[in-house]
Amino acid sequence: VTPFLIHKLLLTRELLEELPDEDLVLYIDATDALVQRGTCSDLVSAFWGVVNREQRKSGDVEPVIFAGQGHCHPFEVWAAGNWDRMAQGSEAWAQKAWSDKFPNRTYGRSGLGPPLVGNEGVCAGLRVKGLLPYADSGAWMGRVGPARRLFQLLGQVASAEQGIHCMEVLKLVQVWFPDLALVDTEAELFWTTELQLGAGDGYQVAESDPTVQHLKHTFTTRTLCTQSGHLTPGYW
Repeated sequence: VTPFLIHKLLLTRELLEELPDEDLVLYIDATDALVQRGTCSDLVSAFWGVVNREQRKSGDVEPVIFAGQGHCHPFEVWAAGNWDRMAQGSEAWAQKAWSDKFPNRTYGRSGLGPPLVGNEGVCAGLRVKGLLPYADSGAWMGRVGPARRLFQLLGQVASAEQGIHCMEVLKLVQVWFPDLALVDTEAELFWTTELQLGAGDGYQVAESDPTVQHLKHTFTTRTLCTQSGHLTPGYW
């Protein structure tokens, strides 16, 4: 039985087979994303700006650009005690922890890439930098041709390595084929918000909580700002 989150990769791959190579595709998850930008040309211009900069670093391969996030999900999670540390006013409350789902899993037995062992082995292999260094499979943009090539490879890796999570497979591909899937680390194309709480803790947070209010203020400021920094409705 194919795991649910692997179906996401396979269905995307099928869709890409039906589209012209030169078309641009913007993919976002259905329930937790907001699209707001001045014009379509702003979005396209931001995309090519990221691509052109990254190609100068990595060569001639045209990549697919993924949204970034602050932790190496699903191998790494926000620690379960962050809520208590935040409530106590600890400056170091936003801590991370290794997932208990992949602690000793060995990858690479298929021969598609060098061996990687467990959470730390995969995440260390990414060699990432930046504000939001880890890829989020829930938002990406690219031309159909490069995206089709990437998702064909993702499907191959998922099958050969018996992957159970779309972001598990994406990170394996990033380690073994680093030029195909790159991350918008500085949030020039995608902006990701994270409360930095464990999945269980997040349900305890009321809307009146200062952290939530701070996030709402940051979100409002970001979505209403112009390129010059003035708060004018309608841009971002």
